[in-house]
This record gives sequence, structure tokens and C-alpha cells, in this order.
Amino acid sequence: MMNPKKQKTVVRVIMLVIAAVMLLAVVGQCIMMVAYGEEETSVTIESFETGSLQKAFDDARGTLDPNNITALTIKSGTLSSADYSVFGMLSGVKELDLSGTETENGVFPASLFTGRGRLESVALPKNTTEVGDGAFQYCNLISDVKFPDSVKKLGARVFENCLSLTDVTLPSGLEEFGEACFSGCNALTSISIPDGVSKIPASTFTRCSSLTSVVVGGNITYIGDNAFSDCSSLEKLVFLGDAPELGSNILMNVKPEILVPDDADGYDSARWESFGAVTTDVSSVAEEITTAATTTSPTEATTAATEGESETAATSIGQTTASAEASAQPTDAPAEEGLSPVVIIIVVVCAAVGAIIISQLILSGLKKLDNSDKSDK
Repeated sequence: MMNPKKQKTVVRVIMLVIAAVMLLAVVGQCIMMVAYGEEETSVTIESFETGSLQKAFDDARGTLDPNNITALTIKSGTLSSADYSVFGMLSGVKELDLSGTETENGVFPASLFTGRGRLESVALPKNTTEVGDGAFQYCNLISDVKFPDSVKKLGARVFENCLSLTDVTLPSGLEEFGEACFSGCNALTSISIPDGVSKIPASTFTRCSSLTSVVVGGNITYIGDNAFSDCSSLEKLVFLGDAPELGSNILMNVKPEILVPDDADGYDSARWESFGAVTTDVSSVAEEITTAATTTSPTEATTAATEGESETAATSIGQTTASAEASAQPTDAPAEEGLSPVVIIIVVVCAAVGAIIISQLILSGLKKLDNSDKSDK
């Protein structure tokens, strides 16, 4: 029969082997997550009672981990403040369709999806009238946003630093932007501002480095400080109405061609004339207005307005100066959610060190077992 000392050594060796296997399983899981990614799963909620979205969500997902849900569709129901907590559980969501739902007050909450590094597309509730400040700020992968026509206001910094947003069709009923609404969207290529909007606030499009053309609706009366500053690719700025009042540095470090109807007022002021010389080639400029408006994927109402204005003569002003003042620098976006490479490296290094220690302990245990056998002999 094995003596007590030998029994203890054997038990220790077995425990160390089990620990080594568990450690290797953790490392293997990390490697699988990196190599193959997480399983993509979608959840659909047919309907829910106001204030009870959590229960409907739990019933629909069953045993699925909320962090592994990549697509969520809610077909019917009215969202209350108590229901929005469900979205905080969806760290891995890529597609979100709320187009069949409504909100109690028409407001899509501020900062609801700030920093969601995996969110790619979203369709807003069908009665949304206002999108709160920073609702999608720093959503680095978001590229598709569907607005209902009921939206009248986009808050401040709603899409700030959404680096994959290439094209946005604004709702035809939009009336108001908040400051820096599209600031830092450096993949955005074109945009058309509906006629209902009267002001472009400060820094609305600053640092949109891929923006090539903008169509400004006919009722704009004011453009705020740095509105288009550092839009280094901006080639055409098309105005469909009279000259708006200008803030400071609106075109800092930018030299676009400015296209305006020849019957518009105010563009002969000293401020506008300082941007460059006037072109009188009426037919070619009119054609350019139509082309620029078409390539910006405007809403139906803005397209109609563009075509109407294109039939008139137009004036082109080419900007030749830019302010030397520095523009606002971009802030760093939060890191994408999920298991980061740094965490994986730390886990793997710790596992390797642990494996070495365990191996040494196993060898030491076997040596003790061997010495114990020799002493018994």
C-alpha cells in the first residue's frame, strides 16, 4: 500500500495536471475568439408593453448572452425611459432596427449609443422628432442611419467622429442642427441640407476631410464659426438662396468653388468678395449646380429645389484665402468595446508563465515521487 507521503505527492501532481488543462482551455478560448470571432446572433421582438421591454427581450433571447447579440429588431411597441436600459446590455450589437417602434415623447435619448465601436447600422423609431446630444458619438463603424421624416432636430455632436459614415440622407423635415453634429466624420463625402434648416451651427462639419460637396438649402440665414473648417477635400459649396450671415473661419484651410443663383442677394458684400473672383459663365455654372446637387444624395425636397434653381443663372466665387488660426483638434475616440488585443496578449503571456511554473512543479513532484520510491527500496 502507498505510504502517506507518496499519496500526497501523487495528489499534488494530479491537481497540477488539472490546473494546466484548465489554463490551456482558457488560452485556447482566447485564440478561437481572435481567429474566428464571436458567433453572430440576431434577436427579433414582435411587440412589447411600454416599460416591459426587458421582459420581452429576455423571452426573445432565451439563453443567448446579450453581449453576443449582433442584430436586434423590434417590430412594435412604445419605448419609455425604463426600456432604454436594455440597449446598455448590447455591447456587441451591429444592426439595430427600431423603425417599427415609437418613443413616448419623440426624443431619442442623448448619448444612448456613445462609443459603441461595433454598431454599423440603425433605423430610428418612426415618431422620432429629436435625436439627443451625442447619441451616436464615437460609433466608429456606423455607416447606415435611417431617419423617419418626422425628425426635426439633431442635437450637438450626434455623429461626432463616426469614422465610417460615408453618406447621410437627412430627413426632409429637419429644421435644426446642434453644434459639431458631424464633426470629425472623415469618411463623409457629400451631404445636402434641407430647406427647413435656417442655421448651420459652429463646427458642424469641421474636420470632415473627405467631404467633397455640400448643397445648402435656400433658407439658411447663418453659418457658425468653423462650420466647414479643415474640410480639406471640399470642392463645391452650393447655395440655393440668399447669402447667409457668416461666423468666423467658416472655410479655414479650405478653398472650394462656391456656387450661387445669379438672382440671389448678398454675395456682392466685401466678405464674400474676399473669397475670390466672380465667374459669369452662366450655362456652365448652372450645370455644375445640378451635378453637385445630384452627387450629394439629397432628400426629395432638396432635389426638387436644386432643379428649380438650376434653371436660373448662377454666380461662382472661388475662395483664394484661408485663415491662419488653428482649428479645434480631434479628441481621441473611446476604444472599441469587446476583448482587445492588449487583453488577449496579457492573458496569453500570463498563461505561458503559468504553464512554465506548473511544468516545473510537475517535474519537481515527479522527482520527489522518484526519490520516495528509491528510499522505499
